[in-house]
Amino acid sequence: VTNGSLKQTEVKTRTIRDTDHKSLVLKGENSARLVAVHLQSPDSHHEVKINLSLYKSQSLSHQPVTLGIAGTNYYLSVTGDYSNPVLQLEVESPENLKSINSEEMYRFIFYKSGEDFSS
Repeated sequence: VTNGSLKQTEVKTRTIRDTDHKSLVLKGENSARLVAVHLQSPDSHHEVKINLSLYKSQSLSHQPVTLGIAGTNYYLSVTGDYSNPVLQLEVESPENLKSINSEEMYRFIFYKSGEDFSS
């Protein structure tokens, strides 16, 4: 976890598929979850788009990002400790994630590695 403040610089919308070309679909209303499924063309509108929010970073090798489901206030977060992390969807205001100043909000930060931060 990084100390200090992170400022959002850009938001890109992407689709994500796994190695089997399954699409992510949002299931459930009261306890939302992401499920990877094979979609046929008529059902492709169910595929969620991910808002990849980039944050200004001093690191050249890891880009801090948040991952939100486009059109919702659902964001991926990680709770628990290093030996037992839990990936979950949480409701959070996009305004609260424009600047991350508290240790508590770092649960929404993931680190994108690689040289091409544009994709």
